[in-house]
Amino acid sequence: MRLIMKVILQVAGLYIFYYIGSTIQEWLGLPVPGSILGLLLLLTLLMTGALPVAWIDHGAGFMLAYLPLFFVPVTVGIIEYPILLSGTGILMILMTITGTWLTMFVAGFTSEKLSKQKEEV
Repeated sequence: MRLIMKVILQVAGLYIFYYIGSTIQEWLGLPVPGSILGLLLLLTLLMTGALPVAWIDHGAGFMLAYLPLFFVPVTVGIIEYPILLSGTGILMILMTITGTWLTMFVAGFTSEKLSKQKEEV
């Protein structure tokens, strides 16, 4: 029961970062989505040590565990529109897959470099 409450509170904490980012985006009229601003704020606090990782690790792990469920409706939606699987649709799918792999590569490479820098310090 204690772990469940911890996860709920940590997910709520992550939502607060989303809300703060969205509020900043509205106030300043920035062309960047509020969710990205919230993530940047969260990253800044984590990198500076102002926010310990332990305060969000269970909530973030919970959300990551169920992330694939958000992609199921998209996959089912493609079945409804077979035109997406023809000509330009195939190109669009290939671009999406390439972009995903490129993002994963850059994120992994960056994480590895930051991890090595942290070990050296």
